[in-house]
Amino acid sequence: MLRECEQKMLYLVCSLMALLVGGLVAWMMSTFRCKPGFLKKLADSERRANTAQRTIRELRTQAEKADRNFHKANFELTISTFSYATSVAMHVNACRADMQRC
Repeated sequence: MLRECEQKMLYLVCSLMALLVGGLVAWMMSTFRCKPGFLKKLADSERRANTAQRTIRELRTQAEKADRNFHKANFELTISTFSYATSVAMHVNACRADMQRC
C-alpha cells in the first residue's frame, strides 16, 4: 500500500515540475518573440513624447509672448484713451471758457 502512495506522490511531483518547466519555457519563448516589437513601439513612443515636449515648450513660449504683447497693447490703448480723453476735456473746458466770455 505504501508503494502505491509513493508512486502517486512521485507522479504528482513530476506533473507539477513538468507544468512549471513548461510554463517557464512558454513564457521565455513568448518574451523573446514579442521583445523586438515592444522595443520598436517603445522607441516610437519615446520619439513621440520628445516631439510633444518640444511642441509644448514652443507653445508655452508663444503663449507667453502673446500675453506680453496683449498687455503691452492694452497699456498703450489705455494711455491713448487717457490722452484722448484729456485732450477732449481740455477742448471742452476751452469752449466753456470762450462761451463764458461772451
